[in-house]
Amino acid sequence: MRNRILKLGKTKAVIFITFLFIILALTMDVLIAKILNHDLKHAQHLIRATLITITITPIVSIYLVDLIFKLSTLENDLQTFATYDELTGLLNRRVFYRACEKSHNYSIRNKQDYCILAIDIDGFKKINEQYGLAGGDQVLSVFGKVSRDSVRDSDIIARLGAEEFAFFLPNTNIEQAQVLAERLCEKIRRKAVIFGTQYIKYTVSIGIAINHHNKDISLEKILIRADGALRLAIDMGGNQIEIFSGNSSP
Repeated sequence: MRNRILKLGKTKAVIFITFLFIILALTMDVLIAKILNHDLKHAQHLIRATLITITITPIVSIYLVDLIFKLSTLENDLQTFATYDELTGLLNRRVFYRACEKSHNYSIRNKQDYCILAIDIDGFKKINEQYGLAGGDQVLSVFGKVSRDSVRDSDIIARLGAEEFAFFLPNTNIEQAQVLAERLCEKIRRKAVIFGTQYIKYTVSIGIAINHHNKDISLEKILIRADGALRLAIDMGGNQIEIFSGNSSP
């Protein structure tokens, strides 16, 4: 019933409910009259019942319909908050892992490579110290937009922590992942974040790991490898990309 009301829209829903209540009120009036042996031969009885219903029902209908639409909006907002990070618009950690697990299994079944990018904003603590938390939030917000604009619809991107992010790139080889990482780094280097009258310049470090559709290597293992490559990039001064190898510490 609620879905039908939402599809109708507020105006049509109010009209529909009002009409329905009028029919129900008249029907109830007739039934009660028969039970009490009242005479309904006079038209004024039906007219009175109709007028009362027409007067009261629209008020009740408007309230009920408005309540239903507000409830639907609230449920949608709660679903959004449970799925996305509010600041960046990216998936949150819990939803990211769940979505990645499905994509991992799909990639293994269909013998497709996939890559994971582990990303960290360089010197984010210093950004917060210099520009305040609001400045740091602005950097995160802009980074989220740049990230969304840089990937395909099939890619899964998320904010995992304060300044930590991850990309799951299905059906992607290491060269393609590196191209994306380089393009993302270049976009960030070239575009300063506008914060009031100030411009915040920042860079990112990226670690890349790949799974060659190997069913014996878990999603968690690839995430650890990407994070190991990221830590190596950070230890080497940041603002660079590292691809996992045996020398990348987990």
